[in-house]
Amino acid sequence: MEEPEMQLKGKKVTDKFTESVYVLANEPSVALYRLQEHVRRSLPELAQHKADMQRWEEQSQGAIYTVEYACSAVKNLVDSSVYFRSVEGLLKQAINIRDHMNASAQGHRLRVCPNPHTPAQPAPRGLRLHPYQAACSVPAPRSHPCPPRPDPERDGDPGLPAQGPCCQLPRDVPWGIAE
Repeated sequence: MEEPEMQLKGKKVTDKFTESVYVLANEPSVALYRLQEHVRRSLPELAQHKADMQRWEEQSQGAIYTVEYACSAVKNLVDSSVYFRSVEGLLKQAINIRDHMNASAQGHRLRVCPNPHTPAQPAPRGLRLHPYQAACSVPAPRSHPCPPRPDPERDGDPGLPAQGPCCQLPRDVPWGIAE
C-alpha cells in the first residue's frame, strides 16, 4: 500500500513544484524582463521602418509639389491663350500695315479691309484703330476712288473725319499709332 500513497505524495510534490515554477515564470518582474527583451530585439527594426516611412513621406511631398507646380504651369498656359490671340492679331495688323506702307512707297492705292479686331477682342492699348484703317495688300483700280469713311456720330469715332478717301490720310504718320 505504500506505493499508491507514494504516488499520491509524489503527485502533490510535482503539482506544487509545477505551480511554483509557473508562478515564478509569470511573476510581474519576469514578465517585464521578457517584455524588455522583446523591445530590445524589435526596436532597431521599428526604428528603421520609421526612418524609411519618413523618407518616403518626404519623397511623396516633393512629388506632390512637382505635380501641383506642373498643373499650375499648364493652367497658366491655358489662361495665356488670350494673350497669344492678341499677339497674333497684332502681328496680322503689323503685316497689313507693312504691306500698306510698301504699296504706298510703290505708289499703289490700296483697297481697305475691315478691322481684324472683333468686339470680343478690342484693339490693344495704345492703338487707335478705325474700321477702315486695316489695309489689304490688293491694289485698287486707279479709276475707282476709295470708299468713304462711316459717319463718326453713328459709329462713335470722332477722331477721324466723316468723309474722305483712305488714301488721303497723312502718309508721314503710321496708321494705328495713337498720338
